[in-house]
Amino acid sequence: MSKNELSSKNVKELETICKEYGITYYVGKKHLTKNEMIEKIENATCETKPDVSKQEEPVQESEVVEEKKEWAMNDKTKYIEEAEVGCLIAFYDEKGKPRTAALVNRSSARQVIKVITEFGWEFIVPYEKVLWVRKGNRWPKPVYEILKGYNKNGKENIKK
Repeated sequence: MSKNELSSKNVKELETICKEYGITYYVGKKHLTKNEMIEKIENATCETKPDVSKQEEPVQESEVVEEKKEWAMNDKTKYIEEAEVGCLIAFYDEKGKPRTAALVNRSSARQVIKVITEFGWEFIVPYEKVLWVRKGNRWPKPVYEILKGYNKNGKENIKK
């Protein structure tokens, strides 16, 4: 783009162009002036061109699911093996309901753990059904929301 074309555009249009090229239009908390943005865009256009095809693609559901699972433990077996007896563990029961319970015993060969809830219910849970092994005093927010039954909007799911 030429300098004349850029100067005819308003600041909002220049901001969108900056976003296309991956150019920051802020320095600290100060917004760049129109002339400074034009200079940065001219420098960037000499080097690369924006990837317009990437922006036009709609977000698919599979991508959203992958983002949601970023908090998931990468190596569950390591954390399960290191967990001490009495450590709280979040897991899915046989019916798919999220629950928490204290670790009683584990079988590394069979890849299962035995846990007991505060009500005395015992579960034998395969490693794949474990959501999280709690090391500190709090659950991570996504795990807490799953345990409480919140949906994406932060409201509680009511099943009757």
